[in-house]
Amino acid sequence: MATRIGCCINMLSRKQDETAMNYINELAQMGYDYLEIPLTQVMELSSAEFDKMREALSKKDIQCEVCNDFIPDSIKITGPDVKWGIINGYLDRALTRAYKLGVKIIVFGSGRARYVEEGFPKDKAFWQLVTFLQRVSAKAAPYGISIAIEPLNREECNIINSIDEAFKLSDAVNAENVRVLADFYHMVKENDNLESMSSERRCPLIHAHISDPRNGRLFPTEMETHRDFLKKVKERRIGTISVEGYTTDFESDARKSLKMLKSALS
Repeated sequence: MATRIGCCINMLSRKQDETAMNYINELAQMGYDYLEIPLTQVMELSSAEFDKMREALSKKDIQCEVCNDFIPDSIKITGPDVKWGIINGYLDRALTRAYKLGVKIIVFGSGRARYVEEGFPKDKAFWQLVTFLQRVSAKAAPYGISIAIEPLNREECNIINSIDEAFKLSDAVNAENVRVLADFYHMVKENDNLESMSSERRCPLIHAHISDPRNGRLFPTEMETHRDFLKKVKERRIGTISVEGYTTDFESDARKSLKMLKSALS
């Protein structure tokens, strides 16, 4: 089965439309398979606004299958001041909303939330992440939601910066619904070897992000830059891949990206 192609809308928001819902029709008409929406922004919506979003999505040929931006910056999940009561309450509300949107995968990037403050032991922070993800796993499982650990480059976070480190974290969590994401932009920034995505790994890669890392983080429109990464995506049979980048010409770049990805992954 071919990899499904989606688009992250967290980098596309227009003024007065922070969740970028105005893009729904355009992406559906172009032929994208799904949307990837920032969960923290979904959580900021009032009940009436959330119901309006659900109603809008129910009338479209494209759905929100993936959410990113899982945990807000204000909730710390590493360090000496982790408040599990606040975390548990947020998780219950967030996972309920994600389920109501039809979300199947939630991306765990959340760089500021997991950032390890100076002086706090990294090994202790790692096990705090294990505890956090085990709690998420238990709460997400009844909803049929999986978590994709996203390695972030060191400019955005100082823990779990490579695919191998994400595999190590997933292995420590040891839950069927906690897996790993491969993000081409972060891999390039970290000089992460594409062989780290090898099909010999026990833990599945369940999701991918792609952008053009040259001159910023742009929509991926040229095959040559991404050929080897997309070959790995195809070899690993990763089920979903989302375009996650900036653009000054959405209409043109979104179409070029979709055409390129379909050609590479069909």
